[in-house]
Amino acid sequence: MAKNSFFTKFKHDFCYLCVIAILFSFVGFVIENVVKVIATGTIDNCNYILPFNAAYGLMAFLFYIIGKPDTPSIFGIEIIKSHSLKTKIISNIIYFIILFGLILGGEIAIGYFWHLVIHVDIFDYSKWALHITKYAEFFTTLGISTLFYLFLKFVYHPILNMMREKHRPREMVGGAIFYFILIGDLTYGFVNILMSEDKKGPIYWSLNLTDGVVDVIALVNIILIVLFYAFITIFIFANLKYFTVKKYTISKKNSITKFAIFIAARNESKVIASTLRALYDSSYPHKKYDIYVMVQEPDDPTIEICKEFSNVYCYVRETTDQGKGYVLDEIVKKILKENRVYDAYLVLDADNIVEYEYLARMNDAFLDGFDIVVGNRNNKNWNSSATSGASGLTFSIINFQNELKTRFGEMVLLTGTGFCIKASIINSLGGWPFHSLTEDYEISKYAEENKLTSCYVSDAIFYDEQPIHLKDSIKQRTRWVKGFMDNQKGLKKMNLQGFSAFGAAIAFIAFVLYNLVLSIIELVTGKGDVRHIYFVIASISFYYIVVFVISLIIFLLDRKNNDIKPIRAILVSLYHPIFLATYIISFFRMFKKKGKTWEVIPHSVTDKEK
Repeated sequence: MAKNSFFTKFKHDFCYLCVIAILFSFVGFVIENVVKVIATGTIDNCNYILPFNAAYGLMAFLFYIIGKPDTPSIFGIEIIKSHSLKTKIISNIIYFIILFGLILGGEIAIGYFWHLVIHVDIFDYSKWALHITKYAEFFTTLGISTLFYLFLKFVYHPILNMMREKHRPREMVGGAIFYFILIGDLTYGFVNILMSEDKKGPIYWSLNLTDGVVDVIALVNIILIVLFYAFITIFIFANLKYFTVKKYTISKKNSITKFAIFIAARNESKVIASTLRALYDSSYPHKKYDIYVMVQEPDDPTIEICKEFSNVYCYVRETTDQGKGYVLDEIVKKILKENRVYDAYLVLDADNIVEYEYLARMNDAFLDGFDIVVGNRNNKNWNSSATSGASGLTFSIINFQNELKTRFGEMVLLTGTGFCIKASIINSLGGWPFHSLTEDYEISKYAEENKLTSCYVSDAIFYDEQPIHLKDSIKQRTRWVKGFMDNQKGLKKMNLQGFSAFGAAIAFIAFVLYNLVLSIIELVTGKGDVRHIYFVIASISFYYIVVFVISLIIFLLDRKNNDIKPIRAILVSLYHPIFLATYIISFFRMFKKKGKTWEVIPHSVTDKEK
């Protein structure tokens, strides 16, 4: 086999090798604890968070280089060409010698590395008769080589062949991701050893098998950590399918949909003119849409502004029920009463600015037969403040999710504005029956229960203003959280993605709070283990770094859709972990919020409206 052919094959087998590496890592963890039981009568976490030693997993890749026992090779170059019975015996002998050399070299290299870097002798065979340097001994290496030879011949290569035949890419990619998590755990443990004075890593849990004593406090920690990683692994596997199907494409249509555009506009005179102007100046024929604006008071300046535009109907509310859903319900009932006919009802907020082709692209998707069509919600004030940038990032994430959900024909996420729904569906309900604080989530639930089809259109771009001040954002998100909880009927209907994400969040928060309480107790009493405050700091740092990196990646992936300045993108990414943490405030404020109050979020004039 040619050298470049070897690397092509290695690339194909990489994910399979990662899965085998996970098995190696677990076996290595067990081996280390068996040695500890023999030497000290105890078992523990062996410096790692998870019950795996990823260093052993690296051997899965190393052994791949030397081929199979029947056909030994170096980087795909066969050492013996003939495959007769005699040459197979010779091949197995040569393979064993190569394996022996690798293990011997590995023991010596690891021993010297540990001595030079950690200043600890991990092996010491200097008193053994057949020792080969201080870090290896002939019979020990021979025994290990024999065990590995049998494992490679009867387990490693059969498993590799089986995975090639089954070819389950989603599971294999998930395995690769999980092994990289184990590499991170290995690195974390190694850094801990380097930083500690006694050159020992943290002991999260331990069990003395001679007297049956278990460190319960540490055991709770390891259970929470394992649960967190288990949920994260499930979440990764549950979402891998989204990357196996090509993007759904929508062709341009010659037919024209008749839209009724709904805008709830209480005290929105500052921004409504720009919204109406953007619709009026769009490419869509004026005769193919009507705009319905509803205000709260008869003296609202919005009424006079609406008179400046054709095909705009402005109404004053007749009911006192608070909430956007009730406003939309009034509009639909007026349309039904006046016998006006439309193909689709499209919902916009009073501050939304649509792009020139927005309605045309929504029309194209609607004519593909979808019941619900969702546009690309962009931020028109990325650069106003860190809060507005972080809030806009929320919708960038939702846009990515919707893109992936559309590929699989799943119900996309509605975000309260910029979407349309078949008029016949709403008309059959006799009005707009979705009245919760998050009527968009209520519609999504209704759509899933009634098997409605939906689509996200990345080219149907509209701009929405985000709160500039954190207090306004918290007010907005309190409404989201309360609306979500009001609509949630429990965890039974939660899908695997939602369940695993929820479980990971609970496990992480429980770990932080558990160690925080222990730290406070230790601080007050002056007794205990200071490592618990270290766990709290490490966990928060982990959360911060992960969210920061993901935020930067999203900005890079979505750079065509945002006009945020590079330096501000970095600052917003640094702020985003703090912004997300304030959801905790929104959660507790939710319990004080009663009813379905239509709260005002302040607006300002942006460049998009000038």
